[in-house]
Amino acid sequence: MLRRSMLQQMGLWALGAPILLHGRSKARANPLDSVRRLIVVFTPNGPQHVTGPTLDGGSETDFELHPWWAPLEPYKDRGVFFRRLHQAGVRFGENSEYGHRSGTVGALTATTTGPSGSVAQGPSIDQFIGQKLQEAGVVTPKRSMLWSLENDARAFYEAAGQNATPTTNPYDVLADIAPSFGTDDLTLRRSLERQQSALDLIGGDCSRLRDELDGSGREMLDFHCDNVSSLQASVAATLEGGLASCEMPAAPPIDAAKDQNFTGREQRDMTMDAYEKLMALAFTCDVTRVIGISIGSGASRFHIPESYGVPASGTVDSGDSGPQMHAWTHQSSDNPDTMQALGIFYNWFSSRIAGLLDTLETTMDADGRPLMDTTLVMWTSEFGAGGPHSNDNVPVMLFGGSEGRFSLGRQFEIDGDAETRSLPLHALFVSLAHHMGLTDVMSFGNAGRGPLEWLEG
Repeated sequence: MLRRSMLQQMGLWALGAPILLHGRSKARANPLDSVRRLIVVFTPNGPQHVTGPTLDGGSETDFELHPWWAPLEPYKDRGVFFRRLHQAGVRFGENSEYGHRSGTVGALTATTTGPSGSVAQGPSIDQFIGQKLQEAGVVTPKRSMLWSLENDARAFYEAAGQNATPTTNPYDVLADIAPSFGTDDLTLRRSLERQQSALDLIGGDCSRLRDELDGSGREMLDFHCDNVSSLQASVAATLEGGLASCEMPAAPPIDAAKDQNFTGREQRDMTMDAYEKLMALAFTCDVTRVIGISIGSGASRFHIPESYGVPASGTVDSGDSGPQMHAWTHQSSDNPDTMQALGIFYNWFSSRIAGLLDTLETTMDADGRPLMDTTLVMWTSEFGAGGPHSNDNVPVMLFGGSEGRFSLGRQFEIDGDAETRSLPLHALFVSLAHHMGLTDVMSFGNAGRGPLEWLEG
């Protein structure tokens, strides 16, 4: 049996949580050329009745944003806007069902659901890239981080069948970024050495127990033991490279008590404001290179603050009602209130992404450049347009910089059948891996190869 009591004393149970370290490591071995970052944003449900994020017509470089995405106009020249893409996971697996299951499972994993139920058959792109970076020797205190405005984040997976667990409280996010704030280096080093010794013992248990298991038992053990290896690598790299301080706040940038319900409707803006600043902190202190943000989970009955004036939907076929997004996605586009309500939601989503981009643009990295220059932000959702539960016409956007790798200020639109329009998303995920320096990665998900050559102009 794994040494559970020891892990509990160390504060490391469950094994799926990466180790929490202090600041950044000095002279950390890095076989990749430069520091680059990735933010993956997921929003729920979808526009349903509008094919966006750009208007019909226009050319690759001369186009207009749809009014629902108008808050992103200041970053039009720093973005790439994808139209008429089909959800990447659908049609490339054992199951090809449509709807929330395939939309949520496929949006970030490019897989369909497995035969055992509504779970992905691989990791989401954020987790995949974090894992591959560590395999390549880029070891940061956090392999990746995942934050949410709701209590789950069902589009994000650590591995096949293994949902990633999000953090939902900005105070907890700061504790992950700076767990040892105020701790002197000698005390921290001794703590890390104790953790390293315990992890070595647990790693030995992993090797011994694997030979005693088969089938699903071995698969589950491998999942946990891979995370033990990740913890070992983080500790070893920090001890080898030395410890360095990074200026950390004593509290998160939020005017609310720790016991506040940060997943509540009225806290959405406050929590997102805090997340934006905490992302910048995590990146400038090199705590992680990859962050996922779940603005709303799959099939979410998502609300935004009352002040935005979302009208209340009547009861729909799903049994929902009220001023929440899912109910309105089941209403007809012939109802003018439907278009008003969904437009308010998408304006809110777009304004929150624009706020994140503002923070990246105005926060300087250690080398004096804006974080925007080396960070890509990808925004996608479970559904597109074409009626309720449509996995077609998914709006996907990419913002930021990759030190000149990608040609920005363009729109991408593709014709063809569903499979033809799914493959560019597979290739786009590969391009994200290449942005991060993982140029050996040539496929992601159930089908297709990358990268998306069009991105490079």
